[in-house]
Amino acid sequence: QIDGCQDDAGRLSQARLALGACGPTVFLVPGMADVLAGQAWNEETRAAAMALARDSAQPIDDVRASADYRRDMAGVLAARCLAQAIDRANNRELP
Repeated sequence: QIDGCQDDAGRLSQARLALGACGPTVFLVPGMADVLAGQAWNEETRAAAMALARDSAQPIDDVRASADYRRDMAGVLAARCLAQAIDRANNRELP
């Protein structure tokens, strides 16, 4: 969930992220709101969001993919999802 940007600097007023298929149940990524609130979406906050999602994921290890790969992908997909949600909150066209 992303609340629209509040100022000309593009700072986020509120942001939360839930992950599914990254643990026993769907969960809100702990601390994500604190990491993103009041920040502009840039390379630094993107990297912090990716790391937090990756570190929070507790995926299984099976024949289809390793737990390490799934953790990395949780970070990548979290960053993509947040970027898309921010674009939507700002009423920008998506590619």
